[in-house]
Amino acid sequence: MGSLSGPRRVLAIIGCQVLEDEIVHVLTKDPELKAVAVVETPCAMELAHKMAGTGKKAEVVSMEASRSSISEEGLTAIVVLNPIGLHQSPPQLREEVLMQAHQLSSFCDSILIFYGLCGNAFRGLDRAAGEFDKPLVILRDAKGLVVDDCIGAVLGGTEEYREFIIQDDGGYTLNTMWASHWRDFMYETQLLHDPDHPEEAKIIFESMSYKKVVMLRTGLGDERAFEEQAHEFEAIFGLGHDEVRCRLDLVESSYMAAKRGCSP
Repeated sequence: MGSLSGPRRVLAIIGCQVLEDEIVHVLTKDPELKAVAVVETPCAMELAHKMAGTGKKAEVVSMEASRSSISEEGLTAIVVLNPIGLHQSPPQLREEVLMQAHQLSSFCDSILIFYGLCGNAFRGLDRAAGEFDKPLVILRDAKGLVVDDCIGAVLGGTEEYREFIIQDDGGYTLNTMWASHWRDFMYETQLLHDPDHPEEAKIIFESMSYKKVVMLRTGLGDERAFEEQAHEFEAIFGLGHDEVRCRLDLVESSYMAAKRGCSP
């Protein structure tokens, strides 16, 4: 994924729990990454565990201590992974992410916002970028458009997502993280009051005319577990099955754009 040599450089990544596997992917794909620090959040330990499973160690630290995790040479990534519950309020999500970006900007060379527009939480981010003296990068497609959300991020971009929506008929999309955490995610986004009793969500699904689960096949994570989790979800909610092959070039190119911002 390119070359970055010379003195120490620091890339900050602030992302959503739903895109955890995509973040692990871009980090483990970069052979020049010398160190990874994961800032303490409710999602930090799972990300660090997945990194360890790839053979690349990630240290979990407080925001204040993350500066001390920077490698003496080469590239260090400092990752803040936020819980999905922040999506309940797009203004709060934007405020929280920009606050984290300001905290990291004092010792990072470039910042990657690993989100899409997310209910317009990040619309007009280019204007907010003017507050920073470091590059502030967000997930964009090949045409330079900010992606709509985590679905558009793996479908290839804005046009591909719109085409998917036009052709889709009653599909409820699942990526690897949604499949493995759907009970907790529905609880955090207030679709369920009790993650062990999905009856509430069944009523919502019926009212919204969902007919099938659409698996977003990225090739990430444990594909066998993904298959089993998706079929369990289908059975619980009485849904059919579909899937779509996805791409990772958008998240990879966005990572590279942010990484280039670390160049001297």
